[in-house]
Amino acid sequence: MTAKNTYGFLILTLFIMLFSGIASAQIHMYNGGVKIKITDNEKVYIKNGKYIHNGTDPINHRIQLTGEFKTDSGITLNANHGLFNHINSGPSFGKVIINGGKLDGSLGGKFIFSNLHLNSSSEIVLGADIGVYKELKFLSGNLDLKGQTANIYHSLPGGKVTDNGEIIGESESTYIKDSDSSGSV
Repeated sequence: MTAKNTYGFLILTLFIMLFSGIASAQIHMYNGGVKIKITDNEKVYIKNGKYIHNGTDPINHRIQLTGEFKTDSGITLNANHGLFNHINSGPSFGKVIINGGKLDGSLGGKFIFSNLHLNSSSEIVLGADIGVYKELKFLSGNLDLKGQTANIYHSLPGGKVTDNGEIIGESESTYIKDSDSSGSV
């Protein structure tokens, strides 16, 4: 092997190592205050990472959701307002699917969902209160309240009556628990 071939082989090896390291890294989506709109039949999936929201404007810095938002490692809400602006789009609202991690909040922000689906191989931990207007659906895994409150509502903000909020799929293997014994549903 010539020096030129050896040099090329080393560069190729380093290049492959660099991208294989990036591919296995955990990636986070960070939003510092941009309005995001996910409409019907659109899906946003954050694979091997979580969504971090630092929006400060309670009206414009939200995710307008009638489609589907999915994350593998949870959501962090660093704001004093809700994250999702659910819009009634005919018979269905937007859906949020959490495949693991933590729903974490600071500054008094609360997670409000129309449809929240939990699909974790272990458990999803609450670090902030949540509210669900239509369905809290267990596909797999548990929800640990960790001293927080999970509200299941019967009407939308402004008093518009909807279908009664409900918990679906809770069983002996998929259930709500509270490791701090101070949370409530």
